[in-house]
Amino acid sequence: MPTAPLLLILDTETSGINVAQHEVLEIAAVLYSVEHQCSLQQISTLIPTDLETNPAEAINRISIAAANATPPELSDYLCQTINYWGAIAQHVVAHNAEFDRKWFKNHPILADLYDRPWLCTCHDFTWPKQHKPGQKLIDLALAHGIGVSSAHRALTDCQLLSALFDRMEDLPGLIAAAASPKRLVRGDVSYGDRQLAKDAGFRWDGDSKQWLCKLSENELAKLPFRYTVLESAVPEGAALPGTALPGTAPEQADSRSTEPKTSEKVSGKTVAPIQSPLEHPVVKFSKVADDTIPFQVKSP
Repeated sequence: MPTAPLLLILDTETSGINVAQHEVLEIAAVLYSVEHQCSLQQISTLIPTDLETNPAEAINRISIAAANATPPELSDYLCQTINYWGAIAQHVVAHNAEFDRKWFKNHPILADLYDRPWLCTCHDFTWPKQHKPGQKLIDLALAHGIGVSSAHRALTDCQLLSALFDRMEDLPGLIAAAASPKRLVRGDVSYGDRQLAKDAGFRWDGDSKQWLCKLSENELAKLPFRYTVLESAVPEGAALPGTALPGTAPEQADSRSTEPKTSEKVSGKTVAPIQSPLEHPVVKFSKVADDTIPFQVKSP
């Protein structure tokens, strides 16, 4: 059993965004050594399916015929290997991890991955050359001098993440910061100041009409606007309750939020009592550009 820190870099390509209606058509993984700062092994496989069509074929270019040309016993064997990698890895890492993780909860082979510690390279990491929080993977790669020759296949995205890790001067420190405890926070900004929330990595929840984000104590201290803490700690890889895609805030409705009557002001900030995530309906993430399927996306 390896003792040096390992990461399981993972990505999926699916037929849609609804776990109840769609399926994983491809899974890829890279077993990455933090100590040696390089990939150790790579796996990619299409997964046979009973689906008649792939609604996302225009995006990921995976035909049902191609998926079913994969020998089931070989696909199962490779999935079992990925499952083992997850067991020995310190973290499972994915870009927009919330989307990928949900497919494994009831998976016949990969269900163990669901309960492993997850890190999201889109929302948990602060990259040296990122232009703003929550950037798309292709944009991050280009900002760090990594060429992109293709997209929308699972292994390509894993390799881009691996290349990003290769270039980090303090990879253990970067991972430690990403894994640090985070709070679920509501940004208390007016409609006119909504760009401040976007720039800080907050995402708009169209149902509860709130700007939400998971932030560490250090990140909270740097916010240029008032905020309300909704949860004292958010587990690694946990989904944000009631979140929508970045940049999908409504452009015609005032998003100014009201402070809870029982809130307490501390150093100009607003800290509310812990609020149950069940009070916020979850809006499913979809995959656009390098990590989403646009035909399902509806702006508020």
